[in-house]
Amino acid sequence: MYDDSEHVDRIFHIEALKGELAELAGDSFELEKVDAEMSPELEEQFLEQVLAFERAEQVTHRTRLRDAGVALPPAEELSDDELSLKLIEVIHTLAELRIFLEHTNHLSDRRLYAYLLAEALDESGPILPPDMLMNCHLDIVGSGNEEDAAVWLRYYADEEARARWAVEFPEMAMPPHEVPPCDRDHHLPTPPPLDNPFDNPEVVDAWCVECREKLLRRLEGDGLAHGAVSEWPIWHAPPIAAIWTVDAPHAGAPGWWGISGDLPTSLLPVEGLPDPRAFVDALSRHWLALLAAAARGEVVDAPVDLANPRIAANLRARAELLADWVKMDEAWEEEDDSAA
Repeated sequence: MYDDSEHVDRIFHIEALKGELAELAGDSFELEKVDAEMSPELEEQFLEQVLAFERAEQVTHRTRLRDAGVALPPAEELSDDELSLKLIEVIHTLAELRIFLEHTNHLSDRRLYAYLLAEALDESGPILPPDMLMNCHLDIVGSGNEEDAAVWLRYYADEEARARWAVEFPEMAMPPHEVPPCDRDHHLPTPPPLDNPFDNPEVVDAWCVECREKLLRRLEGDGLAHGAVSEWPIWHAPPIAAIWTVDAPHAGAPGWWGISGDLPTSLLPVEGLPDPRAFVDALSRHWLALLAAAARGEVVDAPVDLANPRIAANLRARAELLADWVKMDEAWEEEDDSAA
């Protein structure tokens, strides 16, 4: 029995979000497979932000600057000093609106300001709530046309990128490399780094407590007679998985390995599985075998409803992620010595 109902409910909510996105975008909707290391909770947050982005009012950058009180006089009306100060004001106000410039070093202040007024500021972007950490990037050579590609190759591409481009696009003449005339990009505002909540030890502690409670609920739901459950995970990788030891009744020694987190809460006997790595290997193989049997139409006793394609895909992603972890020596270097 799989009792992590919140996890399953989240998976169905993710499907609902994808349905709304598909309805908004019509035939153009296409969403790549989410990285297996992204938990359903993070995937849900990501899709909610994408949906908010799609629903948001689209306003030109020029309008947003005007609403922020920034005047935009024509370049020819400004002296060089006035124009440089105005450009600084524009760049930093755009950054406050979470709009960031890239690849500007090939243009003088005057040419960059003129380009912004003539083209870039007429692009539109969504007005998003402050708690949505999404940014807009104005890449001055990002149009994808041949002229911008040539500028990028001349001033910004390193030798590896230039060599790769020459192989992929042999018909295009490779411009000589040049040092750009300005050093502005180094001083441009950049988006603040996104906070990883699991960098906070208190968040990790709370997550571990929640994972242990999931395991205890599973033990209670299964009616499995057992002894003590380790107070702290033997091995953990937030926000995906925490591994625990569960003592056999009256034995005072581990009888099962348990795993909980953003995956099905599961247990396997410790016999033949000397450490958490061996347990994860066995569990991954077990889940993949269940998936293969279900795909053949066999009736299987699985921790989740494998008849639901989304839930089956989620279990496969978790099983494959566990299998990848088993192969990574560095993932087990800090393993608790008491696990054996």
